[in-house]
Amino acid sequence: NTLLLIISTYVCTSHQYFKTLNMFILGLFIILLSYDGILSNAECVSSSPQQFMIPAYWTYTTDPAWQYILGEGYANNPWSGYIILNPCNGPDPTIGCWCGDPSECTKEQFQDIIDEVKGQGNCVVGYVRSDEGNTPIATVKSDIDKWYNDYNNIDGIFIDEVKGWVPKDNIIDGGDVLYAYYEEIYDYIRGKDATHKVVLNQGSPPVEDYADIADIIMAKEDYYWNYVSFDPLWTATTDKVEIAHLLHGYTTGNTPSLAAMVEASLYEYGADYMYVANNNQWHTTNSFPYDTYWKEEIDLVQSNYKLLLRMSDVSAEHFPAGFQSTGVYNEGNINANTYSIIGNFDKDHYQDSDGNYEFLLINGNTDGTRDVIHWKQSSWLTESNIIGYVPIDVPSQSGIWEPAQFKGLGLSDRPLSSYLDGNGGSEYWWNSVGAMELFNNGFPGFSLHIGKSQSLYIVGVNEASQSIAGFFNDDYDGYDIDNHSVIFGGISKYTGLIFIVALFSLVANVVLIYRYYCWKQSSNKIKFKQVYMDSTDDETKDIM
Repeated sequence: NTLLLIISTYVCTSHQYFKTLNMFILGLFIILLSYDGILSNAECVSSSPQQFMIPAYWTYTTDPAWQYILGEGYANNPWSGYIILNPCNGPDPTIGCWCGDPSECTKEQFQDIIDEVKGQGNCVVGYVRSDEGNTPIATVKSDIDKWYNDYNNIDGIFIDEVKGWVPKDNIIDGGDVLYAYYEEIYDYIRGKDATHKVVLNQGSPPVEDYADIADIIMAKEDYYWNYVSFDPLWTATTDKVEIAHLLHGYTTGNTPSLAAMVEASLYEYGADYMYVANNNQWHTTNSFPYDTYWKEEIDLVQSNYKLLLRMSDVSAEHFPAGFQSTGVYNEGNINANTYSIIGNFDKDHYQDSDGNYEFLLINGNTDGTRDVIHWKQSSWLTESNIIGYVPIDVPSQSGIWEPAQFKGLGLSDRPLSSYLDGNGGSEYWWNSVGAMELFNNGFPGFSLHIGKSQSLYIVGVNEASQSIAGFFNDDYDGYDIDNHSVIFGGISKYTGLIFIVALFSLVANVVLIYRYYCWKQSSNKIKFKQVYMDSTDDETKDIM
C-alpha cells in the first residue's frame, strides 16, 4: 500500500492537491504503523497490579491450550503477562521430548506462537535448564544462543532449576561458586539485550543476594495446598525484583479457593505474577484450566482492577506543575513514566451498594521495600475531605506520627507538591499520590517511608464497559487493553486507525492509478488520431 501511495503521488497524480493529500495519508499511515509497532513490542506493561506467568510446556503447537490464550480465546478473555516457552527442555523442538507429532513441533511453528503472543502486547521468555548449577555453563550459553539465533522477538530467558538458597559469601557450602555461575548467566543474557528479562526459578524464596542478578524470581512453585503455610520471607515486601508464583494440582471447589490464593498472593505474599494450573505437570495437556476456571482466574488476577495513576520512577520524572488542576497526564500511554486518567475518569459505575469506592495503592520505596494498601472510602479521590475510610488490608501504622498516618486519599492542600495525599485538606502531604516535586529524592510515602514508584487502582469491574468491543475498544471484558494489539476478535484503537487509513488509501490509489492508465490510453488515441489526420503522406497513412 505504501508503494501504491508513492507511485500514485509521483507518477500518476498531476494535480498538486492530490499530491498533498497523498503525502498526508502516507505520513499518517507510517506514523500510526510505527506507533502501533512500538506498542506491540514494548515491555510488558499491565493496567492491573498482577500479570500471568504461564509455563507453556505443552505437548505441541496444536495443543488445545493454545486456543485459550491465543486467537479467539484471547479476544474473548484477554490476559496480560508472560509465556514461558519450552519446546523441549530448551529451545530445540526437533529432538523429541514430549512432542506427540514431530510435524507439529517445528521451530517455525513456535515462531508463529511467539509472533502472536507479541502481537497481543504480551511477552515471551525462552526456557533454559540449569540443573541446580550442574549443567555446564557452556551448555547453558549454547541454549541461550539458540533462543536468540533461531527465534525472533523473545523478551528474555527463563532459567529453571536454580539453586539459590546458599548465600554468596558462604564459601564452605559453595555459595560463592553458585552465585558466580548464575551471575555469569545473567551477564550473558544482558549482553544479548540489556532490556531483556532474566527470570530465575528456584521454586522457593532464594537468599536475597539473587535479587541483584534477576529481574523476576520464581519464589514459589508448589502444590496449591501448601500455599496456606507459605513463608515468603523477604520476597513479600521487596521492590528490588519482581516476584512470580506458580501453583498446580488445583480443581474448582478445592480449599483454599482460587479467590483466596490469588488474594493472598497479592496482599500477603507480594507476587507480581501468578498462575494456578490444573495438573501436577506443566507439560501435560490437561494442566491448563480451560473452561473450568480460566475466565475466573483472569478476573481475579487482573480484570477487577483499573489503573488510575502510575509513576514508575519519581527520580526520573515526577508529575508537572499544575497537574492538580487537570488530574490527567499522558492519557492513553500506559507505558509512560508518569500516567494518570483520574481527571477524566467516569467513576459512576464503581461504587458498591453502600456507596463506597475500593482502592489499591502499591508504593515502591527507596529502601527496596514496598507497601500495599487496600481500602474503601465513600468520598471520591478529588474531594478535600476524606469520608468513610475503611481499611481492608493496610499494614500496621502503630507508633507512626499521627499526621503521617494513612486515612484514605483526598485532594492535597499542597497543590504545588502533590495531587492527592493521605489526609486530604490538612497541611501535610504524607502518603502522596501524584507528586509534583521531590522530597528526600523521592516522595512522602506510607508509614514515613520515602517512595520511589507507585500505582493506584480502583477495584471492581465497570459493568457498563463489558459489552463494548470493536476497532476502538478501550475496555474489553473489564480488562484495559488500550495498548494491546489483539490479533483476532478485537483490535486496539491504533490498529483500527491503521486499518481504516490503509483501506481508504488503497482504494483511492487504485482508482488514481486506474484513471491514470485510462488517461494515458485515451491520450495516446487522441495523439494517434491527430497525427493520422494531419498527415498528407498516403504511404505514412498506410503504415499507421
